[in-house]
Amino acid sequence: MKGDQYDASLTIHQYSESISNILDMDRLASIAIGIMLEAMQIERGFLFLVDSERQADGRKTYKLRSARSPEERQLVVVVVELEEDGVIASYLIREQKALLQYDLDLLPAYRNTSPAERNWFNELRSEVYIPIFAKKQWIGLLAFGSKLSGNRYTREDLSVLSAHANQTAVALENARLVETISCA
Repeated sequence: MKGDQYDASLTIHQYSESISNILDMDRLASIAIGIMLEAMQIERGFLFLVDSERQADGRKTYKLRSARSPEERQLVVVVVELEEDGVIASYLIREQKALLQYDLDLLPAYRNTSPAERNWFNELRSEVYIPIFAKKQWIGLLAFGSKLSGNRYTREDLSVLSAHANQTAVALENARLVETISCA
């Protein structure tokens, strides 16, 4: 297929089959991102785990950390902590849909984004962020860079990436459970 052409349903089906039984977080991240990079011809992608924590003062924060191996984590910007009532976390939790870097850069709604959060997202050099939810909890974030064609992401692209995030939720939950048991 040329340029931005791909079979969305085939991509989602192949993706679902490929990740359904993966329990190793590093492998899950590599395969999950790799399939989408290849299918949609995207230059870079990341899978982040989202850990929510309730602070002593009652505030809820979300820590985003790379799901891949320690070596690759060094290539990705350090962990970021998003405030529950911050503009970005509020949008992702409320809307549960893709957020574009374009919107972060230009829309007035994001002007009050904290400098730390803004810098973290800018340093990823990604164009689209798709939250992953399981049982109404925010558990992950997919981030994808530019398309190799140079074209913008279409509504269909965002729909496919959102379906990809939905498929990732169960596999990510299972891998997190195994990770938790292994660390215990």
